[in-house]
Amino acid sequence: MRTTHIRLSTVLALGFAWCALPVHAQWLAPGAGYDAGAAGATTLGTEWSVLNAKTEAEQNTPLVYTFTADTDGQDTYLDFANGALASSETLYLALGISQNANDTTQTPVVMSPLGAGLFRIDTVTAKVRFEQSAAAPKLDDLRALYTDYEFQGQPNAAVAAKAALYLGTDDRFYVARARPDETGSSERVVFDWCRTEVDYASLGGGAVNVRFEFCTFRLTGTEGDVPTRAYRIWVSNPADPTTEVCLTKGLGFPWLSNPDDGYVFDFSTLGTGDWFYAIDSAAIAAGQGAADTSLEAINALDKLNQLAFSASGGGFYSAQIAQTEATSIDSLNLENYDTGDFAAYLSNDAGKTLVQEWALEYGVTLTDYLQPNGARLMAANASGGLDKTAEAFNDFLLYVDPESGVEHRLCVTGIVPAEDGKAVTLSVRAPEGADLRRALSKAGELCVTRAETLDGLSGAKPEPLSGSISFDGDTATVVLDNATPKPFMKVTLRPKTL
Repeated sequence: MRTTHIRLSTVLALGFAWCALPVHAQWLAPGAGYDAGAAGATTLGTEWSVLNAKTEAEQNTPLVYTFTADTDGQDTYLDFANGALASSETLYLALGISQNANDTTQTPVVMSPLGAGLFRIDTVTAKVRFEQSAAAPKLDDLRALYTDYEFQGQPNAAVAAKAALYLGTDDRFYVARARPDETGSSERVVFDWCRTEVDYASLGGGAVNVRFEFCTFRLTGTEGDVPTRAYRIWVSNPADPTTEVCLTKGLGFPWLSNPDDGYVFDFSTLGTGDWFYAIDSAAIAAGQGAADTSLEAINALDKLNQLAFSASGGGFYSAQIAQTEATSIDSLNLENYDTGDFAAYLSNDAGKTLVQEWALEYGVTLTDYLQPNGARLMAANASGGLDKTAEAFNDFLLYVDPESGVEHRLCVTGIVPAEDGKAVTLSVRAPEGADLRRALSKAGELCVTRAETLDGLSGAKPEPLSGSISFDGDTATVVLDNATPKPFMKVTLRPKTL
């Protein structure tokens, strides 16, 4: 059984620094992930630097840590439990982030998309061990975390933490959230810790993968064009890394399409999406950030410099960083594509927003699925399946990852007529890996086709299931009033009329 220590937990925060880290600092770069002790991997050193040092000597003095083996002996981690910062509640260790592993100048990762109308996704994944915290880390400390020691506590200290989380004594994860105050104004931002529905024990209570996903949209790419940015946090058990849970699910905001501003966030949509404002960007926008809000200061927010750990407990195994570029729907000339079943949706702003949200959530590059005019595969692609556009549309309706290989089929698992013959109850199961409740809340609606004979089923007209719907796991139960069952019935999912 895991022993629980009540102390400040391992806190992960991402942001940039005004200052360069000392020569003994550890660095992370795209394509060059680091591991604390896995065979064949680049091993991190044991000398670490304090990120938010308060003196020059503290900044330049390396802290030495040791590796500890997991209980199964299969992996090792950098052990924070008995290190120099074990009793500190405010100092953090720094893992530097550089654009290039061979760059001796340690150029930070710039998060902005390369061109107009593009999304840029930056992900940093860390495998760590958490310990419970009796008190939440102070958000004021995080908002002034990455400043040079010379500027600690000064009024012009930069707001820099982008994201953070910790583990509470209730074994639940807490994430730092920027939200509107009671007035609902975007100029009055409240920063607080938001309790998630995910507990540490459900992930095994030991090592856990934490993936920070930052998404940035740039409208024009011209100087002075401040990009829109938000983030999500995912966690998983390293024994099953493909089964991720989104910590921020349903606690934040959705991406919204705006004809004038591209993709934006609306404070009134709090609690309807998975995306959080980056702490530093929200503070600057609300006038609660650095005294210097010049273009240079704002552009500095685009830089991803360091991954920080409160080293008062827990441990660190490994980290990786990756970036992808994705095109937004609005930047595509859709006349150049045969969009097939997407056409009706992509001619409607509400539909564009739904499709773009789906593409963002699952990292879908839309041009990989939209066929150029004159090149659409009418029946089958080279691998023998449906054409890519039709496949993608089915994945969109089910609201699943196209890479998951979900079967595009609903199964009727029960047909129960009412005793008076005036209603019938249908039970419909989604394919494994799909969430029917979520699919129906987004773009799809259930339809039933009924016929007296099997041959008649193909020519029967689908009817929307407009009765009451309840959900139990991956199964939806629908009560159809004034309907009678027929020997042959099938249930399908089709796009809602927008």
